[in-house]
Amino acid sequence: MIAGEAGLIILKAFFLLVCAFFVLKILLEDNRIRNAKFLQLFIFAVIIGILCARGLVLRPHLASYAMIPTFIYILAYREKLYFLLPLLTAVWVNLHGIEYVVGGLICG
Repeated sequence: MIAGEAGLIILKAFFLLVCAFFVLKILLEDNRIRNAKFLQLFIFAVIIGILCARGLVLRPHLASYAMIPTFIYILAYREKLYFLLPLLTAVWVNLHGIEYVVGGLICG
C-alpha cells in the first residue's frame, strides 16, 4: 500500500479542486456570466453544490467531475491547448472507462 486512506482523501481533494478551478475559470472568462448579478451567481452555485453533493464519495466518476470542465475550458478558451485533449482522454478513459463517450460528445 503506497498512500492508504490518506492517499484516497488527497486524490478526492485533487479531483474536486481541479473541477472547481476550471468551473471558476469558465465563469470568469464568460462575459455573460461576468455581467450577471450576485444573486444569479449565488443561486447557480447553490444548485451546483446540491447536485454535486451526492457524488462526493471516492468513485471513478469523480474523475469525470474534473475532466468535463477541463475539456470545456480548453475547447472554449484555449485553442493552443487542443493537443492535450487526446492525452487527457487517455487518462480519463483509464480512470473511468465508460466515459470515453462523454469526451467525444463534448468535442462534438
